[in-house]
Amino acid sequence: MIANDEYDQPGSYRVTAMALQADGKILVASDGLIVRLNTNGRRDLTFDFTAPAVQGTGFATTFSDIIVQPDGQILVARRTADYTSGNGSVRSDLLRLNGDRHLANSRARFRSITGAGTGKVQLSLDVVPNRTYAVESSADLIHWTAISTRAATNYLFQVTDPAADISRRVYRAVQ
Repeated sequence: MIANDEYDQPGSYRVTAMALQADGKILVASDGLIVRLNTNGRRDLTFDFTAPAVQGTGFATTFSDIIVQPDGQILVARRTADYTSGNGSVRSDLLRLNGDRHLANSRARFRSITGAGTGKVQLSLDVVPNRTYAVESSADLIHWTAISTRAATNYLFQVTDPAADISRRVYRAVQ
């Protein structure tokens, strides 16, 4: 059982399958839903997969297995019972979820820039883990200076600009 008030409804949920992703996040399947937990145990709100529940629909969905493939795709074994027909038929199938594959060809995107005008600017970017990014700044869009170059360890890349007291700066992230 897993008890966590971050699920849609507080209470205990029967865990039917779990899988560990390469980035340390955990996929957890319960009756009719799959959630992803961050490495700190809190629910990852960027991932959500919910199947119809028994209440009001006449269907019951359970997941018996989750496998994370090397390319980040997620395979899920699903069993759906149909209580709307008189015979209680059961269907099993295999689902392939994108996982984070949609990010495979993504460029870094700025999530937020805070502290402008304070002399200390914090840049937050959405990135793909295990890739190297350089965050650069420019005052004229011609000459660029690297502020930070490093490999991303997760999906959030944060950089503080040490020379943010310059009146006008433009930022970019390159891979």
